[in-house]
Amino acid sequence: MTLRRLAAVGAATGMGLATLALTAGPAFADPGISATPNPFVPGTTLTLTATECDEKPLNVSDDGLFAAPPAWAAATPEGTWKATAKTNKVAAGKTYVAKFTCKVENGVANLSLTVNPKKDEEPEPPKFDFGYDDVKLSTTRVVPNGTTTFAIRCPTSVTITSNGYTKNPLPVKKDGENAWTAKGTFKSSLPDPTVATVTCKGHGSVK
Repeated sequence: MTLRRLAAVGAATGMGLATLALTAGPAFADPGISATPNPFVPGTTLTLTATECDEKPLNVSDDGLFAAPPAWAAATPEGTWKATAKTNKVAAGKTYVAKFTCKVENGVANLSLTVNPKKDEEPEPPKFDFGYDDVKLSTTRVVPNGTTTFAIRCPTSVTITSNGYTKNPLPVKKDGENAWTAKGTFKSSLPDPTVATVTCKGHGSVK
């Protein structure tokens, strides 16, 4: 009977059980701390965020992680604190723990920040597409006993083959970073057609 009468009162007054539920105390999240980026490259500046703290966090220990103690400032929403902190050149692959405390309603909370340094990833070299613009000729004329000088750009190695030169393949010399040169002498009797193929190893060829 009691529950039935309570429900009836609620229906009549527009309050009822919903009002009774509101009398319970609010649920608060536990204080916490995080860092971005994480994992990070040693020497990177981290952004730290602490939540549900009534006052700014106090630095306890950092395991040699930071070059200087983080300087905290209030942020939104209420109870949030942020800081930036440059990291030392710590060991990649190792786990580091920084400890803080912050004041909360019922005392002091302990905050533990776990971060993981990683190796700096080397950027991939730009892709090289070997083409006609990478081969320069001293002349495009094909005449018996004539000569042609090749200047070639290629990051690996170069091979030049032809049915028209006295040497096949042509001797190729490295002439600097990604630079190659070669010189060919045409035969006294030339085939038709006379063709030369320049190959940049791993990147294609042109004729």
